[in-house]
Amino acid sequence: MNEERLSNLIEFRHKLQLFYAERAKYVRAALRFAAALITLLGIRASIPFSGVMSSVPVAVLLAVVCAFVPWGVAAFICGAAVLVNLYALSPLAMVVFAVFMVIVLCCYYIFSPGDSVILLLVPILFFLKIPCALPVVIGLCFTGISVVPLLFGVIACYFVSWVAANSVLLAESSMLTSTQQFTYLVTGVLCSPQTIGCLIAFGVTALAVFTIRKLAVRYNWEAAVIAGSLACLILQTVLAAVLDYRISFAQTLIGIAIGAALGFILRFFLYQVDYRSTVETQFEDDEYFYYVKAVPKMDVHPEDKQLKKFVTTSRRKTLNDDPDRLAVYLGFEPEIDTGVFDDEEPAESSVMTNTKPLDATIEGVAAAEDAAMEVTTVVNMSTQTEELPVLETAAAVGDLFDDED
Repeated sequence: MNEERLSNLIEFRHKLQLFYAERAKYVRAALRFAAALITLLGIRASIPFSGVMSSVPVAVLLAVVCAFVPWGVAAFICGAAVLVNLYALSPLAMVVFAVFMVIVLCCYYIFSPGDSVILLLVPILFFLKIPCALPVVIGLCFTGISVVPLLFGVIACYFVSWVAANSVLLAESSMLTSTQQFTYLVTGVLCSPQTIGCLIAFGVTALAVFTIRKLAVRYNWEAAVIAGSLACLILQTVLAAVLDYRISFAQTLIGIAIGAALGFILRFFLYQVDYRSTVETQFEDDEYFYYVKAVPKMDVHPEDKQLKKFVTTSRRKTLNDDPDRLAVYLGFEPEIDTGVFDDEEPAESSVMTNTKPLDATIEGVAAAEDAAMEVTTVVNMSTQTEELPVLETAAAVGDLFDDED
């Protein structure tokens, strides 16, 4: 990808960030509405019976309500819709799912109260027939503990799917006792080889993607996407053979391919850095040695189309040769030496000490700050390049889904 095309893409990303910053409230409401509507329509299509919740206007009305509440409340509104549908089909199935929702609620507030969006994301991708995209996306965007809502969402989807497939038997309550129905429900969902295989594959893949993404190595996001996609494919295939259940190989491949594509798109929007210009340096104070790796983010402003990069040699030389400038660059306040006693020699300059006389200290610190902010401009065709150091961090989703859950 040439510099001009990359500059245009980063400019487009910058415009999207500005658009979201100006209209965050409306964007979040629209996302919650769309997610809730797709989930409610999927519930309506999955459980085959006619009732109040099968009406499309009711689904739209509930989606509008979900647009103005946090993600956690929206998820449990959708869960309540499932309960109403199940009650018309089998009251015992409704009771079992209600107990399951209580367990999910307790674990949700204990383990991952900020990841309730996953409870809506899982059924959406299941209804779209691409569930294999889930592990890579969740491993990149969330934390390791987010596997808990992922697994709960998978169980809920398989529960609804199993009830829909056995609706005729459950509707004829006279054929089975309550105990038989309960045993049939629990064993049919939790002991299903397909459910067990999906839980293992998705949980292991999501944890692997998250672990690789958090590694302090180059191209960790790319490695996480590729490794997670391969792991999901291998685990799904092996577990299907070992546990003796069928999977749609084409659907699995499509889901994994979409998950990998989404992973690289997320990488561009959340973690666009230039590893070729990485700078590593070190310094010390009285108690610690500090080892710092600075990796530049690539950013561009639409007004001047300046692509921010990092040139390694000049910055490393400047920082390592001048400890005072290094301290100012990393945000430490240099200690001011007010002078020396008559019978003592001036102390040698340490990493965190400024040995200049008092009347020159302020000017020296200001000069060090100015020198630390110097940039090297490299003109490459029509794109102007700046070098701005940024400490390497693992990006998160941002505040796109930040709500009081």
